[in-house]
Parts: sequence; structure tokens; C-alpha cells
Amino acid sequence: EALRYYEKALANFYRLNDIYGLTIALTNIGSIYHEIFGDIKRAYVYYEKSYQYSRKTGDPFSEAEGLLAMAEMHWQMENRRAFVQDIAILNRLMPGIKSAELSAIFVLAQIKLRAWNGDLPGVRLKADELRALLRRIKNDLLIMESIAALINIIYQYDPSGSLDKITPPVRSIEKTLRKIESPLKQVKILRALVKYHLLAGNPARAGRYFRGWEDISARYGIKGEAEEIAALRPKIQI
Repeated sequence: EALRYYEKALANFYRLNDIYGLTIALTNIGSIYHEIFGDIKRAYVYYEKSYQYSRKTGDPFSEAEGLLAMAEMHWQMENRRAFVQDIAILNRLMPGIKSAELSAIFVLAQIKLRAWNGDLPGVRLKADELRALLRRIKNDLLIMESIAALINIIYQYDPSGSLDKITPPVRSIEKTLRKIESPLKQVKILRALVKYHLLAGNPARAGRYFRGWEDISARYGIKGEAEEIAALRPKIQI
């Protein structure tokens, strides 16, 4: 239903030649195809259009926001060359942008690049930078999502690394998890908690979060989680 309304809004923004409206509507449609339907190729088309319009605004914030979304697409599509180019442009854009949210997303992108290059000391150094940045932020949901994203990277690229530094924020997330209202946000954070406890050698506790992750994904039709749920299920004790 949200998609139907976004598409109506998109048609109106085209008619009005509202550039900012176009970037927002295109990004939101892209996020539905990406995060709900798990259709990365179709999502990419919308994100790419949004980014092209963001460049027309002349607003560095809008351009950086669009480019960070593109970088995430290139990461998931394993297009290393495009991802490296995205980071190079962001290195020029980000110093002039004062946004805690975009800064956190950018540092996560830098961590991914180092992980991709096998630079584990660089991953850990940037992870320290991210945690320092998050300590200055009052947005609890942004903190939880950033730590969840960091856990995903550690699980994939640095599983032998120490978990000590992320244990305190994980404990905080576990205490406040019930306050999250969005099912989409819930599944992202539950997925990270599953991976954290698998890394910590506690498959039974991972299983507790796995049940919630799987149940919420099924209940709300969040198909974008299906592939990872299937991949992790054999490792879980339920």
C-alpha cells in the first residue's frame, strides 16, 4: 500500500518538476524493493535515479545521502570498482556536511572498504572511530542500527576479532529492543544479535533472537531477510 502511494507521489513530483520530492520518493520506492522485497536490481534503478536528481539540487547533503545509498547497492552487488569510486567522491563531500547520521553511515562505508581490501587493522581502527562518534549522538535508534551494521561486517570479515568493544552497546541494545516499533528496524537489529551471539559462541542465545527475526520477517512479508535467515538457520540452536 505504501508503494502505491509513493508511486502516486512520484508521478506528481514529476509533473511539478520538484527535484527534492523526486529524490525522496525514488529513494523510498527503492528502499521498499530493497529491504522488503529483496529485489536489489530493481531497487538499484530507483536509487540511481534518485542520486542523479540529488546531483541536480546542488545540495551537498542531498548528493551525499544519495551516494551513500548507491554505495550500499554497489556493496551488496559486489561491484568493488563502483564502490571505490563512491567512497572517493564521498571523501570530498563529507567534510563539509554536519550530520551525525550521514557521518555514521559514511564511516560504516569506509569500514566496508577496508574489510573488502582485507585490511583488518584498518577495520578495527575505523570501528573505534564509529563507536567514538556514536557516543556523541543522542539518537538511540541510529546507535542501534550502526552497531548492528558493524556486527554484520565483523561477522563476515573479522570473526576472529575481539568482541569486547562491542559487548557494552550490544547489552544496551538487548535492554531497549522492545521499544523499537518498526518491524523493519526490529529485524535488522535481531539479525545482528543472532550474529553477535554466534560469534560469542552462544548458539542457544542466538536461537532466541533468531526466532524473533524469522517470525517478524514472515509476519510482515520482509522478503529481503529470507536469504540470510536460510543461511544462518543451520547454525542455530532453537
